[in-house]
Amino acid sequence: MIKSGPNAGSSVVAYIFGTRVKGGNLETYKNVINESAIYTHGCNEPKTMKFKWYLSEDETCATLFEMLEGSDGAKLRGENILASPLIGPFQELLK
Repeated sequence: MIKSGPNAGSSVVAYIFGTRVKGGNLETYKNVINESAIYTHGCNEPKTMKFKWYLSEDETCATLFEMLEGSDGAKLRGENILASPLIGPFQELLK
């Protein structure tokens, strides 16, 4: 078996973020998740391949999975989220 180095031959960047809701803000938390999906899908990000939230069965945690084509796609995704009106609510609601 031939082992490849990290990221060898791959131009895909993937982010996996695990979050937990702070306090009893479940409905606000769900709204922010939905708003982030609507916002992200409305951005002009041709290299965003996947942006998907998964809510745990007990609705106390959520996982965000993002897959992007190359580092320039990842950079644009990061710039867009930091410039969005969602960054404040994310910091307030998520652990």
